[in-house]
Amino acid sequence: MLENEPSICEEKNYNELFRKFYEPATKYIYYKCGNLQRAEDIVQNVFIKLWKLCATITFSKAKSYIYTASNNSFLNEVAHEKAVSYTHLTLPTKRIV
Repeated sequence: MLENEPSICEEKNYNELFRKFYEPATKYIYYKCGNLQRAEDIVQNVFIKLWKLCATITFSKAKSYIYTASNNSFLNEVAHEKAVSYTHLTLPTKRIV
């Protein structure tokens, strides 16, 4: 981390990132998934992860992290839904006698 770069671990800097990027990131995920509640949940979880990882992410890379993590979280959810859906279609049903 650069010495003169603000730390995300400082609440005021974190809040600045949240105010600046929460709504645009939510709109980005909403555009991809079409469900506002789901988009909000994904982006909120990303901001929770950002807070937990604040010491490892530089302030200058935070925007990239927010969008990349939001997109990856959305893609992971879609992949999980497909896997679960596929499993339900292909598993034979067993009758317990």
